[in-house]
Formats: sequence, structure tokens, C-alpha cells
Amino acid sequence: MVEVPAAALKIQDFVPLADFFSVGSNDLGQYTWAVDREQGDLGEIEASGRAALLDLCALVAQQKQRPVSVCGEAAADPSMARAFIARGIRRLSMAPALIPALARALRESDIHSV
Repeated sequence: MVEVPAAALKIQDFVPLADFFSVGSNDLGQYTWAVDREQGDLGEIEASGRAALLDLCALVAQQKQRPVSVCGEAAADPSMARAFIARGIRRLSMAPALIPALARALRESDIHSV
């Protein structure tokens, strides 16, 4: 699990130790933004920090030796899912009930315009 910024920044050090990487978007976001995600509405902080979260996920995806998935709330968010896909992440993990809506949103969107 890649859940802290240091793990994403040093992902190459972990390649020999792992068969795959799963980015925990909830925890990675919390530690990137240095906030408690249970604190309530993080709208402004979360919105401005999305770029940082996506950059960290892109670093993990850039290592090509191991498969990468993203799990957590961001994986089911259509705009974030498109951004993950545009950065090379092809596996998204979410509650089964959320898959049809996300699949529909992805089919109806232009991934390359993210």
C-alpha cells in the first residue's frame, strides 16, 4: 500500500520488495494535505490538493515494473478516475455498487482531455 507521500516519492526503492502497488487515495490524500479526513468538509483543501495527489500517483505509475491500482473514494470519482487513467493507472478499486456509474461516466468521456 502506498499511503504516505514518502512511499510515492521513493517508489523505486520498493519495486524489488513488491509484486504490485495499491495507492490508498484516502490516506495518501490525508497525509499529503496534513489534515484529518474525518474533520468534515475539506472541500477547498481537497480541491487544491488534487494536483499533488495526482502527481504522487503519477510517480507510482511511472515505475513500469509492477502493476499499480488506486483504491479509495478518489477511484470512484469520475473526474479523478479520468485523471488517474491519463497518468497511466489502469486499475481502480471501489465498492461494487459504484462500478456501473463510473464505467458509464468513463465510456462517455474523453480520457485524453484530462
